[in-house]
Amino acid sequence: MSESIALPNTAPAPIRLDWCNRAAALPGKTLHLAMALFWLGAECREASVILTRRTLRAWGISRDARYDALRRLRGAALIRSWQAPGRAPLVVTMIAVLAVAPSRWPRPGGRPGGWRR
Repeated sequence: MSESIALPNTAPAPIRLDWCNRAAALPGKTLHLAMALFWLGAECREASVILTRRTLRAWGISRDARYDALRRLRGAALIRSWQAPGRAPLVVTMIAVLAVAPSRWPRPGGRPGGWRR
């Protein structure tokens, strides 16, 4: 039996409405995928996330809908994504600053890659 992800009742961070409005104007399950990406990014405190099948299942997004929604979000310049054959896609949301409260940001030196102010 596979484990399920408990989705929160509230957003983990303030939501960028300009970004969400652009995603909402796209057809299909695109908004569902956009919200899943935003949720993953806020949970990880990163703009780049790995979109797993487990996350897609929790948000009710099929494999085909994922491909279509990723293509639409890329076309609208809301995300960038890369995928190796047989691997889950790496998605980078094009939000200038991921809406995470500054008190929750990592401290300088605490983030891999030499994050600086």
